[in-house]
Amino acid sequence: MNDSNLQFLKGQKPANSTSLPPNGSTVDPPAGALCEQVQIQAVVFLTLGIVSLLENILVISAVVKNKNLHSPMYFFLCSLAAADMLVSVSNSLETIFIAVLNSRLLVASDYFVRLMDNVFDSMICISLVASICNLLAIAVDRLHVQRIAALPPAAAAAGNPAPRRHSCMKGAVTISILLGVFVCCWAPFFLHLILLVSCPHHPLCLCYMSHFTTYLVLIMCNSVIDPLIYACRSLEMRKTFKEILCCFGCQSPV
Repeated sequence: MNDSNLQFLKGQKPANSTSLPPNGSTVDPPAGALCEQVQIQAVVFLTLGIVSLLENILVISAVVKNKNLHSPMYFFLCSLAAADMLVSVSNSLETIFIAVLNSRLLVASDYFVRLMDNVFDSMICISLVASICNLLAIAVDRLHVQRIAALPPAAAAAGNPAPRRHSCMKGAVTISILLGVFVCCWAPFFLHLILLVSCPHHPLCLCYMSHFTTYLVLIMCNSVIDPLIYACRSLEMRKTFKEILCCFGCQSPV
């Protein structure tokens, strides 16, 4: 396999790698300091991937363990955590795959390299769609709960007890923070995809798309930040986190 085939993977992938010209040639971005591709070390991707994986496993474990967290909102948060885990696993596996290819421990054909690149990109897209669906589901759930809380006491008593207004407002703030962080971390990647389709060979578009690995790091940062938001915004989840961590920390070796 040629060294040039590694360009289809993270860190060496040209900005228009998923939309190559028919003859297989690539177009280099224009020269200039702002258009130089940022080389991000593999350890950064691996560290973010491992931290995100552990954090989101902790989120799912906390919801499963604490019966007070058995509500639609927290179930959707579990699903969102699973989507965050998917993008972390995808980028971590891609980093390992690139390291294996670079070290010549694996000799792969051009077709296999392209296939794996498509698999990793598909996992990111699946995570993106899943995250959007879960965030929308959480927003709808919070809106429904807020409407119930706004009902008159007699109407609310006919169904389930209405949660406190403070709790409803706290939930609305939490979903707002989650959406804001999601937009900030995923927007550069969104723009990358738009430019990839609309102007794959324009110099300015190529300049922006040359920073693809930076956008992947932002996506992984979103997966790391989300569990921190849950812990900061939910006292119940924070307490459960401490119980799980203390349980592991207090276990004596066999």
